[in-house]
Amino acid sequence: MIFKVLYSAKLCPLYIQGFMKSFSRVLVTAVFAILALSAAADDYADSKWKEETAKGNSPYHRVSMSDYKVVQNINGQADMRTWGFIHYSYTYHWHQDGKLVSVKITKMNIRSGFEGAKSLRRAGFSDESLLVHEQHHLDINEIYADKFRKTKLPIGFGPDENVAIADLKTKVDAIFTHNLNGAKAMQAKYDKETEHSHNKHQQELWNKLIDNLLRNNDIKYAKNAH
Repeated sequence: MIFKVLYSAKLCPLYIQGFMKSFSRVLVTAVFAILALSAAADDYADSKWKEETAKGNSPYHRVSMSDYKVVQNINGQADMRTWGFIHYSYTYHWHQDGKLVSVKITKMNIRSGFEGAKSLRRAGFSDESLLVHEQHHLDINEIYADKFRKTKLPIGFGPDENVAIADLKTKVDAIFTHNLNGAKAMQAKYDKETEHSHNKHQQELWNKLIDNLLRNNDIKYAKNAH
């Protein structure tokens, strides 16, 4: 038997804030992200991506001022606010061998990128130098989305299919939490050490670090992201 599952509940987002002349923060929503050992190239024309774009979400790309919704004020006196997202859906099947049922994921669909509806820019703010800092927040989100995609998939076990399915979800949640905590720590360290882009020396060091991580993991901008 094959079942299709889409978890749409949201976990607490990454929330990084400070109060400076050029303030930035990133909020990353995640939807019980499930992880794949390997993933096929994203099909941005499929129904799930169409749902994402209808909500204002777009695949991972180089951000520009025009990506951000202009508002008069942003809470916390911010100049810009960037949201990234990681959403998933998957199919699985279960198999019974005697008294033991196992559940394996058969197909994973992980979608990640820029959440345009919640990414804001203060009216009158046009300093594009802050985009470098903001871009790297989105890059960090994608680095951990990539880790999700490359993580070996767990298998659920139990005396019946319901217990096995629950066991699978528990294992996936544990993997997700581990990666989410890693992303939170990296985002917080990035903002602290760069002082939200004001420490130019640290910003340059982080630019090199993140660029190397992207290159070494072959993470690239999505084609036809808009």
